[in-house]
Amino acid sequence: MLSLGTILNSRYRVDRMLEIGALEAQYVGWDLEANIPITIKELMPQPDLEAETLRALQAAFEQDAAALTGLHHPGVAGVLDYFCAPEQGGSGDARGLNAYLIQPALAGQSLAEVLKQEGTVAESRVVAWAIQILDALSHVHNRGVRHRDIKPDNIVITPDNRAVLTNFEILALWDPSDPRTWTAKRVMGTPEYAPPERWGMRHTKVVPRSDIYSLGATLYHALTGEHPLTAGERTSNPYRFLQVKALSPRVSDRTRDVILKAMELPQDRRFQSAAEMAEALRSDSRTVISTDQAPPPRIFLPRPQRGQRAGLSPLAWLGSGLVILAAGVVGLELRTTWGSDRSGRPTAVIAVASTTTPAIEGITATEIIATATPDPAAASQPLPTPEAGTPVGTAEATPSPTTVFDTLAPTAPASWEQFVADAFDDNNNQWLISEYEDDWGRVSRQVTDSTYRWVINADQPVGRWCTPELNGEGSAVSDFYVSVDAQRLSGPETAAYGLILRLTEGRYYLFSVRDDGYYQFSLWLGDTWQPVVDWTQTTLLVSGEANHLTVVAEGDRFEFYINDEFADKAEDNQLPEGEVGLSVSTPATDGDAVFIFDNYELWRP
Repeated sequence: MLSLGTILNSRYRVDRMLEIGALEAQYVGWDLEANIPITIKELMPQPDLEAETLRALQAAFEQDAAALTGLHHPGVAGVLDYFCAPEQGGSGDARGLNAYLIQPALAGQSLAEVLKQEGTVAESRVVAWAIQILDALSHVHNRGVRHRDIKPDNIVITPDNRAVLTNFEILALWDPSDPRTWTAKRVMGTPEYAPPERWGMRHTKVVPRSDIYSLGATLYHALTGEHPLTAGERTSNPYRFLQVKALSPRVSDRTRDVILKAMELPQDRRFQSAAEMAEALRSDSRTVISTDQAPPPRIFLPRPQRGQRAGLSPLAWLGSGLVILAAGVVGLELRTTWGSDRSGRPTAVIAVASTTTPAIEGITATEIIATATPDPAAASQPLPTPEAGTPVGTAEATPSPTTVFDTLAPTAPASWEQFVADAFDDNNNQWLISEYEDDWGRVSRQVTDSTYRWVINADQPVGRWCTPELNGEGSAVSDFYVSVDAQRLSGPETAAYGLILRLTEGRYYLFSVRDDGYYQFSLWLGDTWQPVVDWTQTTLLVSGEANHLTVVAEGDRFEFYINDEFADKAEDNQLPEGEVGLSVSTPATDGDAVFIFDNYELWRP
């Protein structure tokens, strides 16, 4: 370790220590000849290293450092000088030589400091910085150099709003095959930004795609304000990995997809080059939605009253024409969605929405625990959202009268049998009753006051579900009608609650709603999430009150109702049958998040 005031190589003065670890230390200093501020990286050799091995490592250091001095790009902090010199009080032989790397000190703040002050950064700024860093990485990678340690601390945002890569990782003077080297790197390193190929005892060559993963993790942190999970945590328990929109809903789909592809655990599923990733971001950079402002509100025209004909009156058609004309003038998109009133008649809902308003997502990847057993997890790359299908309510879309969908009403067909009717006056259906604590927090489930009450205190984002035992009867169903009254009494408004459907061998569907006015129908395939109907805004939900949720399924067709009003429909044939139950997913909570379920019904043919 260097003392303050030390002069290195008769030129570089040590002014202040930044950090120190087993392998290296970093200092702020001054170049006495050029009269500029500098940073000094000091690499200390492994104490018991053989002299021959140390000389080989010093030669490798000089080769790496020489390559860094050849980098000349506005997005790269260059290397001014490198050398080996005796440590203070050292003998001067190979065993007493430390290696030094001199870089200019940049004006500005590190991205880590920006995030500490602001929490999150607007998408438009993050995308602009990312493209600058990717252009710099293309320059670096084309010259055979790898950064190896991209993270918020190693990106400087200059006063003119440029992003600059600094502090390239260089070969340490430790035996890379020694387990102690791996341990020392973990102590000083930042594994949440490192790809899986970097965190193991076996030495693995760093490739450009390793830097792409680290940059993706850094952008994830900048947009969400949350440290990403380490690659090891994602591998052992991938369902804990929250996708970008779960934490920052107004991030555009394109930016989300770019980040998640960059953070793929298998190398071959990431972008193959920095240029490819930059192009993916550039293609969307003109339409990035800034997170500085909330999206414009959607305007909903009233539904027809119960029993009213589904058509629009002449005055209504005239009004609609005026709305369309106005939409054309102001550059808005007119969109028609379809539902049904309580009588079963289809109703038209006209929504005017900004063409740049992104779909808002919520918790799409959280840890789910069933009967105290952790379940597998969410994929880091969601599949594209399929179309929801032909709008209900047109003559062409009227279902065949041989299906259960011919009435479009939230009632079970008369020919079906009621399999479960549970008012939770007791626990005859053997729902999970428990109170325990695990790695994700505490959870209590009790049948009390004629409700099924869940109390979740989450130390980190977590989801939990369970299905009834039904006195040992086979509970797997294919076609079904299921409904429940569900209510969030306390906890985050973005917590999702609802129904788990066709659970079989660790795979299942989830129909979830949130009190901030969104619903989603998603599919967990055991190693990846597929949003069948992505998070969609609705006026049917009542925040803080009991919401009556209903799902009707026949074959590959699903319909969804909220408070006895049609919400959406979808088709998917990947899970033909399975168990049905209840689910809750919540972000980390400051205290107890309380949910109650009541009047659970399950019907089947």
